[in-house]
Amino acid sequence: MTNAVESLPWWHNRLRRVVILRRDLFDVLPKIEDAEGTVIYSDPPYLHDTRGNGGGSRYEHDFDEASNPLFGRVDDHARLAQELRRFKRARVVVSYYAHPRLAELYPGWTHRAVAGRKNLSLQNKRGASVEEAPEILIINGPSYAGGGA
Repeated sequence: MTNAVESLPWWHNRLRRVVILRRDLFDVLPKIEDAEGTVIYSDPPYLHDTRGNGGGSRYEHDFDEASNPLFGRVDDHARLAQELRRFKRARVVVSYYAHPRLAELYPGWTHRAVAGRKNLSLQNKRGASVEEAPEILIINGPSYAGGGA
C-alpha cells in the first residue's frame, strides 16, 4: 500500500482543479455555473427540531427557519433549497439529519441514508457516549451507490 508521502503527487493532481470556498453560501451560489463536472456539497445547519437538547443551536452562524417579513427574516432552509434546485447539470449533495420537511424542500431528489454516529461528549454532555446520527444525503439525481429513497 502506498504511504501518505508517496501519494502526494496523486492528490496534487486530483485536487488541481478543486475550489473550496468558505464564504456566505447565498453570495456564492448565484455565481456558480450550472455545468457538467461541477459538484456542490452543502452542509447547512440542521433543522432545529432534529438537534438534541430541544433544538438548541451549536452553530456560530445559524439559519432562520421562520419567515417574518416584519423583521426581515427569511426561512433560510427554503431559500437554500430554492437556490440549489436551479442546478440541473451540476451535481448537488446536501447533508441533513432526516426530517419529513426535507421531502417538500427537495421534491424529486434522492434521499440516501448514511449510517453515522455522533460523540456526545463533544457536545458538552457528561460522559463520553455515542448516539446514532440519522444523517441523510439529498442528491439532485440518482445515487450511484444504489438504493436510496
